[in-house]
Amino acid sequence: MITITQGQVNTVYLSLKEKTTIDNPVYLFRFINEVTSQEKTCICADTSDYKYRYNLISIEENDTEDNVNGVVKLDTAGFWQYIVYQQTDNNLSINNTGKEVERGRVRVIGTAGSNVEYSPTETWTVYQS
Repeated sequence: MITITQGQVNTVYLSLKEKTTIDNPVYLFRFINEVTSQEKTCICADTSDYKYRYNLISIEENDTEDNVNGVVKLDTAGFWQYIVYQQTDNNLSINNTGKEVERGRVRVIGTAGSNVEYSPTETWTVYQS
């Protein structure tokens, strides 16, 4: 599972090379909210020096999206699904992507004040015999 904190640059370690079949791939990330089904896409660069061992991905969560440069707005804190596709260019359309290389779950953590807390309004009285 990936953890992304809203309003920050998040560093993620993945193993995308295992299923990648093209040279010099561009990775398209697709995020799907598990509650609202909202979808977001962005292209994230692999900055790892050892791509055959692991992929080092930076995903910036920010109000101002720059989807071709790894900046995405994941509006709702909570759980999202992610799917990573390999492709040869900076295409953001899911319909024109290459093969899927990884799938998983993302936990998006809100910034201070953005999460909704439950405050009980009922008081329970417990009697012991």
